[in-house]
Amino acid sequence: MHKTLFASDVRRNNNRLSMPVNEIRCDFLNEQEIAQLNERDSGKIIGLMVTVLDPCLREYVLPLKKWTMNTITYNLVKEWYQIVCDNNFQESQELQIWSFRTTNKLYVILNKL
Repeated sequence: MHKTLFASDVRRNNNRLSMPVNEIRCDFLNEQEIAQLNERDSGKIIGLMVTVLDPCLREYVLPLKKWTMNTITYNLVKEWYQIVCDNNFQESQELQIWSFRTTNKLYVILNKL
């Protein structure tokens, strides 16, 4: 997907990267992962741990969560702001976001444009 970073994507207090489902070009989750994203524990979204590679190929492990508001959005949360700081991401910056698998493990890679 192509993503222009919004202020909410780079603010410390938000600490999340939002990816609206309607902007994602192809399915990247398997059935088990989709089911896991819909699970809750005591009403709280559980999420799915994914490995994120930044533009310098540094690895981070973050929860991917599915939020349903006006639309459905996938969000990388928890340590997202660390990636913002490590890469000096700014509002209006453009990223390509790709996913791939190796030995059935899901990775997300971020590429600055």
